[in-house]
Amino acid sequence: MEEYAGVHRRQTGDVNRPRRATKVEQPWEKEALVGSYVDREVVFLGPVGVGKTTAISTLSTLAPVQTEVYAAASDDFYVHTKTTTTVGIDFGMWHRPDGRTIGLYGTPGQERFQAARGPAMNPEAGLVLWLFGYEHLLEDQVSEWIMAIHDMKATNRVVVAVNFKEPGQPDPVTELRHLIPAFGFPDVPIMSADPRKAGDVAAVVDAALNRVGATA
Repeated sequence: MEEYAGVHRRQTGDVNRPRRATKVEQPWEKEALVGSYVDREVVFLGPVGVGKTTAISTLSTLAPVQTEVYAAASDDFYVHTKTTTTVGIDFGMWHRPDGRTIGLYGTPGQERFQAARGPAMNPEAGLVLWLFGYEHLLEDQVSEWIMAIHDMKATNRVVVAVNFKEPGQPDPVTELRHLIPAFGFPDVPIMSADPRKAGDVAAVVDAALNRVGATA
């Protein structure tokens, strides 16, 4: 017995017998849907324009949900290099080779949208703090963002990912490894990462998962 188009028929030599029904892929099966089941969660935090939305687009297996709009001139840019900004929660889904699915959440960089950072409050979610590597911005970023994560009681599950630097400047990762402990947080992992490279984004996501005890 075989099933054709939902009907059981006996196999015969009839060349006109119905063909096996094929599964039609629905549009939503190619897109990440907020609320879908995931095995673990990682939340991206950081200033406007640092690469959070790009990182999710790079790593997400499915087309991500994005909440970018054109930025106003008054938006809180550390670096004026883009014309759009995230105003809600971006969401992607990374299907790992081991079969697990990781939910990727991107949050707004502006203070006025901090209410959209709710996913970071999940105590089981790993956090990736994306920072600009430009030397003149390091201390201000650490002061703002590490202390904000401290206020969330989440410094034990954060990893810092450093993007951008000026040609010839000292290694920002090395500088941050001195600067962040000076604020009282000696155990925060700090990595260089390009949000356009899937391998870099996967590495910081895995590091964040390890911070909350996941087997990566």
